[in-house]
Amino acid sequence: MIKSLILKEINITSIGSKFKKDNLVNTLLGLALYAGFIAVEVFLFNMLITKLDAYDGVSEAILTIFLAIITAIAIVVFALQARKSVFSQEDALIMLTKPIKPLFNIISKVVFVYAKNVLLNFCVAFPILISFIVRTGRPTWLVVFALLYPFLASMFETGFACLLAFPLQKAYELAKRFGILQIVGSLAIIAGFCYLYSYVLNVFIVLVKDGNVSTMFTTEALETMRTIGKFLVPARFVVATLQGQPLHVLTVFAISAAVLVAGTSVGAVCYLRFIRTERESKGGKSAKFKPVRGVTAALVQKEFKLIFSTNTILYSPFSRR
Repeated sequence: MIKSLILKEINITSIGSKFKKDNLVNTLLGLALYAGFIAVEVFLFNMLITKLDAYDGVSEAILTIFLAIITAIAIVVFALQARKSVFSQEDALIMLTKPIKPLFNIISKVVFVYAKNVLLNFCVAFPILISFIVRTGRPTWLVVFALLYPFLASMFETGFACLLAFPLQKAYELAKRFGILQIVGSLAIIAGFCYLYSYVLNVFIVLVKDGNVSTMFTTEALETMRTIGKFLVPARFVVATLQGQPLHVLTVFAISAAVLVAGTSVGAVCYLRFIRTERESKGGKSAKFKPVRGVTAALVQKEFKLIFSTNTILYSPFSRR
């Protein structure tokens, strides 16, 4: 049952269609983009810890911040995925017409998001951990922990993503009602990514040009990095494990498991409420159509729906699929 439901999730999220002949070129370009991002990420990390290794504790602080950034990105990405999966009307239609227990369905959704999360961490976080172990001369047995990290981190990220699914759904419903919010939200996201891109590009240029990072990372900045690293959970305990404190693996597992259980529980409650609402709405009520204010207004509204409701618009977090 769970396996069939996971396959259903793959079909609903259009993952299988990405490798069809019609979408193969776009898929290959996307994979090339991801590979380039991973290469730049590993290069920046190696250069930073090489240049700043003379400062005590800075390599560990840099690793903590890198892992925390990866965790934050994963939470945002999979919170959007969890929202689409939990509050899918297509999925609700299947649930209303098939003898499937909601518990099995929500478990399949969490497993599906978790599996994608593990794959992401293996592609993005695992190379960083291996680079740190090799560069700093850590014991070889820590490679085993690096292999376990994607599974542990994904528990934390998936649970947190499920906790954010319901607030994101409410934001999505609000954005659907007010088109201006879609424009403002999309522009804010683009501006944020542009700022981050410019900062990373500046660091990359400095490293490639002369390798002098002292102007960007002053003593005060490095001390701030160490201070911030102490509050980044669970990344700080991951770094403590790499420093020779293996018992912190249990701390990472406990935190991740607790967040996963909490997120799954909240997601299950929200999903059951959504299914109940959909069942009531399908109970024979006729659809209500809003009066059209004019041809021009209707056409403008149609254009906004086409722009912000398709997954071909990469920057739009309001896409339906």
